[in-house]
Amino acid sequence: MRCREKIIGYQFCAHSVYNCSYFIESLAGAVLVDSGYNKETVWNCVRPILEPLATLDTMKVHPVRELDELCRCEAYEKEISVSDIDGKPSVTIEVKVNGISYKDTRCGINKKTAKKLAAKTVL
Repeated sequence: MRCREKIIGYQFCAHSVYNCSYFIESLAGAVLVDSGYNKETVWNCVRPILEPLATLDTMKVHPVRELDELCRCEAYEKEISVSDIDGKPSVTIEVKVNGISYKDTRCGINKKTAKKLAAKTVL
């Protein structure tokens, strides 16, 4: 089970996940037909491949989204500025909470990565 090892080891890329989804879909379809359309049998066969199942408790929220939601819910002021430092994108995030300013500047290979790193630090 090469796909399973990659998923469990968190060393997967979108391409391998895409291929694994086709594998699981084909397996589920074959078991469904062979079992006489018994959904319980399909679930019992496919579940071990999918474990550990992602739930709301086990999933991590993306740092940028988490910071956005926190600032929106608590009415914190948030400022984001983007610049280039030595040709690399740089993102500065500043959040003001009760008069205290939390600020971080990060560089990354692209703007998205820099923003994620800065948001993680500010959190």
